[in-house]
Amino acid sequence: MRQLADLAILQGSHNDAISVLSEAVSGLSAVGAAAITSMLTARIGYLCAVQGRYEEADRWHDHALAAAEKQQHLPMLAFACNSKGVTLRSRGRLDEASQCHQLALDLCHQRGIPAGQAAAHASLGYIAELRHDAAAAALREITAGRLTAAERTDIDRAIARLHDHATLDAAFAEGHRDPRTILNLAAGRDARSTAAG
Repeated sequence: MRQLADLAILQGSHNDAISVLSEAVSGLSAVGAAAITSMLTARIGYLCAVQGRYEEADRWHDHALAAAEKQQHLPMLAFACNSKGVTLRSRGRLDEASQCHQLALDLCHQRGIPAGQAAAHASLGYIAELRHDAAAAALREITAGRLTAAERTDIDRAIARLHDHATLDAAFAEGHRDPRTILNLAAGRDARSTAAG
């Protein structure tokens, strides 16, 4: 059913994808397979957020995080953290989003989950770019797969903001050269902005 939902998403039918995923969650829960529902509920939360249905998105993400924590399933917890972070970023809640992605990054690093690490790096790059840090924004380039319309908007916004491809290329080269240092610098700025707020 997840694959059917993916097909619906590719066709732009988010409501159909939500319906299919909701049915899958209900079925899995009915047979006691709650541990694997976290990824599906996080996906529903993301799809709700894409449509601007943020209260629903928050409920689905809270459900996904609670289920993953209860089962102590770290890969699912990391996925849910990354998904929630994306929706928080889309709402301009950058500090909260950064915390979600940093937690996901730490979990994925501990468990050796490269896809989750890539997603967290990319999202931290988007957050850095929104904070006018083009070098850390280069981290998002390490993701694989097709970009969603929302992600394409983020990239187009970053390019339009700089208006200078030489500056963009230099910033991306700096981000690629030493991504851990760039992340540490961004984390330091996050901590200072949280303390100041």
